[in-house]
Amino acid sequence: IKLEGQLAELDEAFDGELTNLLKESDLSAKKKQIHIVHTFGKIGAKRIVFAGLGKQKELSFHDLQEVYGAVFQELSKWKYQQAAVLLNSFSNDALDSLDAAHALAEAFALSTYEYTGYKQKSNEPEKKIEEIILYSETDEEEVRAAANVGYTYGNGTNSARTLVNLPGNMLTATDMAAYAEKLGEKYGFEVEILEKEDMLKLGMGAILAVNQGSTEPPKMIVLKYQGKEEWTDVIGLVGKGITFDTGGYSIKTKDGIVGMKTDMGGAAAVLGAMEIVGELKPEQNVVAVIASTDNMISGSAFKPDDVITSMSGKTIEVLNTDAEGRLVLADAVTYAKHHG
Repeated sequence: IKLEGQLAELDEAFDGELTNLLKESDLSAKKKQIHIVHTFGKIGAKRIVFAGLGKQKELSFHDLQEVYGAVFQELSKWKYQQAAVLLNSFSNDALDSLDAAHALAEAFALSTYEYTGYKQKSNEPEKKIEEIILYSETDEEEVRAAANVGYTYGNGTNSARTLVNLPGNMLTATDMAAYAEKLGEKYGFEVEILEKEDMLKLGMGAILAVNQGSTEPPKMIVLKYQGKEEWTDVIGLVGKGITFDTGGYSIKTKDGIVGMKTDMGGAAAVLGAMEIVGELKPEQNVVAVIASTDNMISGSAFKPDDVITSMSGKTIEVLNTDAEGRLVLADAVTYAKHHG
């Protein structure tokens, strides 16, 4: 076993003990194997974290994220507050220091995410990683920019996770519309919220049918970001925002209905993506359209065998009221087309 580069320098500072640890299999290069070694004052850092990357040629960007995620979860478990990373040691022919910085920052945000909404607060002071120092031979500003992009991606995903974690009684279609409006205010998006009356005028019979059994009003939520001078070449992000799905008269089983607060995951993903767009401001036009309602059962709810007319003018025979997602998305896609 022969260590090279920065590892060889560390081994020298440890009088060859790192080589001995490798020989004894106390350190491993297997993917996601994490080992923490105390330095006993031999270098400035108190501990060194060794992360196994697997075979160098096979290391991919996704692998790198998984390894970083495992590292940060381990550091969080031990309540460490500061970490320094040798970026160059996480690269190969296909991945450079900028890829490593992006992967690290995104994985840091994702792996340390926790939804704490309804947990009892501990009396212990919270200790978490507050500072990450990146060592690299690449230009500092470029590394910082790559890390910023990665961290923004991670935070956008975490925002989507938080929305999905909210229960249906605390995230109605009205709540989702309010969330989108705040996002619009923060990032300067053009915001449009269609109410039930607007949908009736526009002939959005598909989303209105799904909403028939509910006491909560539906919302068609539109966010527009213009990154080009002309409103052309528009990317449309269309999200399903069913805040709770009973299945309607095609009712779900008692086990299948649990977790149906997550049936607005598509809408959450779109809102998370728009947060990223707002932060990074790409030169691209983007319209986000979210169709939001719950799918409930009542005397007025839509039924199997009903025939409804969507915004596009197509008629739809309902065979399964639990296929409500494609109904709300049909009207949302048609409306997205109206926005180019």
